[in-house]
Amino acid sequence: GAFAMLPSLLDQAIQSRHSTPKTPTDREHVELEMRALTGEMSEMRVLNSCAKCGAVETKRGTYKMCSACNSVHYCSKECQKAHWKGHKAVCKQLRAEKQ
Repeated sequence: GAFAMLPSLLDQAIQSRHSTPKTPTDREHVELEMRALTGEMSEMRVLNSCAKCGAVETKRGTYKMCSACNSVHYCSKECQKAHWKGHKAVCKQLRAEKQ
């Protein structure tokens, strides 16, 4: 069905977003969008991306979540530490909203 057309639709969507894919994650993000549009999201397991560098997990559940707000994921302690200054205020607000 619609899934068989996904590769060509995916290539068209990428070309419309960028002249050429800049990172491997562009294709992955467009693939998620296309599967959602074709109603095939139930077949997918969504992968997390690092809030600092944008790297996407290669296996579900490998990235660690901010233990304070549970809203962002990190690929490494270095990314978490580097992102903290910008995330701190948002984290505090998210924690307050959850209480």
